[in-house]
Amino acid sequence: MENKTILVVEDDNIIGMEIRSRIKTLGYSVPEVISYGEEAIEKAKEILPDLILMDIQLRGEIDGVKAAETIRNELDIPVVYLTAYADDNTLARAKITEPFGYILKPFEERELASTIEMALYKHQIDKKLKQSQRWLATTLKSIGEGVIATDMKGQITFMNPIAENLTGWNEDDALDHEINDVFKIYDDDSGSFVQDLFDKVKSDKRLEISEELTLESSKGERRPIIFTASQIMDKKGRLSGYVVVFQDNTERKKSRAILTRQSQFNKIRAELWEVAADKSLSEEEAIQKMINLLGPAIGAHRVSYNKLFGSYLQESEYKCILEWNDSRVKKTLKATLPAKIVNYFLKEKMSVLTLESALEKLPTMLRSVAKPVLKRFQKEADLESLLLVPFYLNNELEALISFDACHSIPQKPQWDEDTKNIISESVGIIANYISQKRNEEARQESEERFRAIFESAPDSIFIKDKFLTYTNINPAMEKLFKFPMSELLGLTDEELYGPEVGALTQQEDLQVLKGQIINNEITLPIGKSQLTFSVVKAPMRDHKGDIVGICGIARDVTERKKEAETRNVMHEIAHAASETKDLREFFQSVQESLGRIIDTKNFYIALYNKTTHSFTLPYHVDEKDRFTEVPAEKTMTAYVLKMKKSVLVVEDEIKKLAAQGKIKIMGALPKVWLGVPLMSGKNVIGVIGLQSYQSESVYSKEQVAFLEFVSNQIASAIVSKKAEEERIRLVTAVEHSGDGIVITDEKAKILYVNPAYERITGYSVEEMIGRNPKILKSGVHNKAFYQNLWETLTSGKVWKGQLTNRKKSGTNYQEDATISPVFDENNKIINYVAIKRDVTEELNLQTRLRQAEKLEAIGTLAGGIAHDFNNIIAAIIGYAELSQDDIHDERIRRNLEQILKASQRAKDLVQQILAFSRQSDEERKPLQIALVVKEAMNLMRATIPTTIEIKTKIENKNSYILGDPTKIHQLIMNLCTNAAHAMRDKGGLLEVNLKDIEMDEHSAKQYQELKPGPYVKLMVKDTGIGIDPQIIDRIFEPYFTTKGVGDGAGMGLALVHSIVKGYRGEIVVYSEKGRGTTFNIFLPRIQGPVRTEREKKEKLPHGAENILFVDDEKNIVAVGSQILRRLGYNVSMATSGQEALSLFEKNPDEYDLIITDQTMPKMTGVELSKKVLQLRSDMPIILCTGFSEVVSKEKAKQMGVAEFLMKPLFSKDLATVVRNVLDEWKKSKK
Repeated sequence: MENKTILVVEDDNIIGMEIRSRIKTLGYSVPEVISYGEEAIEKAKEILPDLILMDIQLRGEIDGVKAAETIRNELDIPVVYLTAYADDNTLARAKITEPFGYILKPFEERELASTIEMALYKHQIDKKLKQSQRWLATTLKSIGEGVIATDMKGQITFMNPIAENLTGWNEDDALDHEINDVFKIYDDDSGSFVQDLFDKVKSDKRLEISEELTLESSKGERRPIIFTASQIMDKKGRLSGYVVVFQDNTERKKSRAILTRQSQFNKIRAELWEVAADKSLSEEEAIQKMINLLGPAIGAHRVSYNKLFGSYLQESEYKCILEWNDSRVKKTLKATLPAKIVNYFLKEKMSVLTLESALEKLPTMLRSVAKPVLKRFQKEADLESLLLVPFYLNNELEALISFDACHSIPQKPQWDEDTKNIISESVGIIANYISQKRNEEARQESEERFRAIFESAPDSIFIKDKFLTYTNINPAMEKLFKFPMSELLGLTDEELYGPEVGALTQQEDLQVLKGQIINNEITLPIGKSQLTFSVVKAPMRDHKGDIVGICGIARDVTERKKEAETRNVMHEIAHAASETKDLREFFQSVQESLGRIIDTKNFYIALYNKTTHSFTLPYHVDEKDRFTEVPAEKTMTAYVLKMKKSVLVVEDEIKKLAAQGKIKIMGALPKVWLGVPLMSGKNVIGVIGLQSYQSESVYSKEQVAFLEFVSNQIASAIVSKKAEEERIRLVTAVEHSGDGIVITDEKAKILYVNPAYERITGYSVEEMIGRNPKILKSGVHNKAFYQNLWETLTSGKVWKGQLTNRKKSGTNYQEDATISPVFDENNKIINYVAIKRDVTEELNLQTRLRQAEKLEAIGTLAGGIAHDFNNIIAAIIGYAELSQDDIHDERIRRNLEQILKASQRAKDLVQQILAFSRQSDEERKPLQIALVVKEAMNLMRATIPTTIEIKTKIENKNSYILGDPTKIHQLIMNLCTNAAHAMRDKGGLLEVNLKDIEMDEHSAKQYQELKPGPYVKLMVKDTGIGIDPQIIDRIFEPYFTTKGVGDGAGMGLALVHSIVKGYRGEIVVYSEKGRGTTFNIFLPRIQGPVRTEREKKEKLPHGAENILFVDDEKNIVAVGSQILRRLGYNVSMATSGQEALSLFEKNPDEYDLIITDQTMPKMTGVELSKKVLQLRSDMPIILCTGFSEVVSKEKAKQMGVAEFLMKPLFSKDLATVVRNVLDEWKKSKK
């Protein structure tokens, strides 16, 4: 067990000392017990303990909760509360301080041990997590996506700037808020707040939502997002929290929505043309198909076809005869509206109406009549607004088509121009179809209407025959090719676009001729450009329904694709800036990314050196030239530097500039040259150069503008990369320096040491990181030396001087050191940097560091015997001995003897703790293994699921082995943890048995390493999934594991095997697949320690002198005075230093001896002794203490004290010392 330091803060000294004693038996160091909150804070700052046990109720003005809060905020030391009772308000305050546990008094030792161990472990994990978070913070804050991390309760622990921007929350404000408070997600369809989304992450390790969710910021702004939510697992595979990574999906969703919508509209057009070609459909079937297609495509909630019954100019009404509706709204079939009201809305081709706008379109005199009719219809139909489209046949109003938006559905349709256009086109197609069907003679008129749509459509529309030649194209397509229709008709795609495109479209067209509808994207060579189209193709049928050709529509989406490609390129450049290892790799990535937008076949980046007034070319790719450096005078690159703006020139312009003397031509002359400055602030740091030897028109204005746009991003990345490369060069220099270099934080915790310092000190990097440089203290320098050093540094000055330090080997060495403070932008010290040179020539002192550490540990533990605890033991011993003298009943005397034995054991406890604490490496000693097994199983019960039953059977409670309790505990925990893992899915039974066995010759031969003799047998058995026979021979190999990533490193059983073999024991495993596994451990058994009886009581020395007995504990005064009086002395008593001084001042010569306690309030024993000796210099004084850092035996002797005693004392010890002091005093008087 690592020797951890625990500070006990308890207002009751007796309870505090009992707790301290218990903690020490667990192997922890306890410097002292504090009773005041103020002292607890100061002591914590001084010694920086690993854990604080804090009573809620304390002496002084600061209670335990306030003290714990201060310690947590300033020192980050874990606190466990101790309390017997606290009111609700205090408990509520205590919870806010985030304690690492609670212990209710009274408590059992195993509860104390378990709480301490779990608190230390949790704090260690928290520290590692915080360190990891600090290292990751920079990366997380710099990425282009929002990142939010939470703990296991869903409370936010981290937000990067992107997340702050998108949510509208500042990270400091969001910390400790629930994720749903900050990351508010709404369902697009229902508009409702999504509360249970993050619950899915608890069961699924990764949850990815790609669309249809909306984030609402703290300002009420909503935007679509894409996000991924994942579990955060610690190194042991345990869940420690959640992380959400998300990005604004607004632009992508808009683009996708536009493309999707256009694709839908194209599909509608194609399908409606197919309907128009199908002469077998009735009018109502055609209309129903149209509204079935249009309704969901434009987002309407209901579409109704309302036929006009009666004359338009006479009394008539509109009646709904056909309808499509969203499943969330009710139908209005057969609903009617009077034509005299509705016809006022038909003055426009399409009308978007609400109740208010509808009433405004009516004459004033009609509004009062129409309002209740419209309101009733609005209520019955759940209407918020509608798009009203008249349906004409042969220029006569046939019906009204109403596209409805309902109140009850949050998402409303957009009545924009695209919507109106597709409705207009669709209605025209169906009207045309119906007209043809009604009146064959009016075919030409209907055909002209179709032709009008065909020719007015902004998209390219084409018709092919069965031989895949173009038979008709609309003006939009004719305009696209810039050729008259007559030159395009009769051609195939192969003749228009080449064999590669022709083969691709031929396969698609053949599928369309089989009846399929094709919807895809294709890039075609149009003139000198490559254009991308969204194309829908559908079969064309004759009046018999036979397929006679192909009708298609193509929309130019080139610019939209370019915009998407531009965003991708910018993202790639940003990614390369952070991921590439050096500038050259970054420049290569930039060239590749830009190459998808602009021709970068001949590409270079020139960086300007202001000192040499020249350009370096760290990256230059060219078909003809290769330069590494260019002078910054009269070159095209220098021309850009001078102009501070982009320059695009063709060959003739380059020659003209050269003729004017403005530039000198270097290298091959290109057809076109483009240079874009790289700006950092107002300064040009370099130039991006591109050129082409083939064409003058290779770079467009749009491409130049794009390159100018991304140049700032590239320039910023170059500055960052150069800074990083400079940092790497600096680190390399530091790493190879012959001088030792150390960097610490502001609290002197070591953050970095270079290899030279490893060689100087003998410590490895791993051993020094996180520790204080005082591990090298040699003891040569006094406290004032270090105080002066730190006063110089904390004042912001550089300290220079020589230090004598001690290497890991224990050898002292001298070093010249320069230690400098490092400041942040606020002039606050954040680090210290020390440069140290070993100047020792032949210094070869061999005092080992480990011995020095043991001596230091002895001193630390010696100071741990608390004053109050020894006072309690002293009172118990005193009264027990007094009772022995007064009672003659043998049975009671035996009981008193047991009390004295127990008191002696309590006194010896310090030495036992001291001996245990000396172990820095493994120290084997007689170990009662049953106690370790019990402790380990108590811990396992608190850590494994209740679905696993534990049975423990210990048959040999007094058996001993020679071993280290920490390693045996580790062995048991590893075996039990593996067993619990094997049963985690279905539960089961975990059995742990311990018994003695005798191994004879025959039995020992069954095992490789065992010899005949006594052993303890430890069995760990589970009913889990068992071990595959094919791998059972490998389970003890280091790093071999069958667990998933994060569930274990494969070292547990290897460690168990190593411990057992190191103790000359044996481990045997038996397992059946699906039935469980049994591990049997055999360890050599030894004879336990033998106890001896106390020596018989001797006759005590007596006397008759006058003694003044002083102690602030009344029971100590009472028992001490009784013992002394029974020895014949005359005793005066005082319970404070002031009282004793007052008695002495009245008659200094009355007393022959003063016995005083050291630790007393207001006036200590040392202070009392000084004042007494001033009044009477020959006065014999015995100074007693349970613990004191102020005075030692030597110091007491120097100040004139006759004897210095450590409590508790037995009567024999007290009588002997008193008699000796008085006798010596009398001799001196003679």
